[in-house]
Amino acid sequence: MSTLTVTKHINAPPEVVFDLMTDIPHHAENISAIERIEMLTDGPVGVGTRFRETRIMFGKETTEEMEVTGFQTPKRFTLESDSCGCHYTVLHELTPEKAGTLVKMEFHMQPKTFFAKLFSPLGKLMEGKIRSLLDTDLEELKERAEGAS
Repeated sequence: MSTLTVTKHINAPPEVVFDLMTDIPHHAENISAIERIEMLTDGPVGVGTRFRETRIMFGKETTEEMEVTGFQTPKRFTLESDSCGCHYTVLHELTPEKAGTLVKMEFHMQPKTFFAKLFSPLGKLMEGKIRSLLDTDLEELKERAEGAS
């Protein structure tokens, strides 16, 4: 799997959408698949913020440690994680559009270990499920953002 892209139009200004998407301490309240968030750094969310996200994925609870590696209010932010022999990058871009915001999420997985590279062709089988998970997260954030604006 190289890069998966999911887009969604949200009828709320970019500032509202960005604030909601980067309100990491409250993600468990805004995204039903997320069970809990554990902040590993203090202070406002920005480059260098680290956290653990526990969510239900493929019917099982999984915890990933993530870091904010890019942050440009209210245009884009990037999350990165290393897990199961792969490096994951998720770029979130927000563009003003039709009295609202076009959100584009790009999910990139780069296998790093021998076994991750060996099994990476199986990643193609997971693309539909991962796309569905990302789309569900965005749909729930859309409902929150449109209710807040």
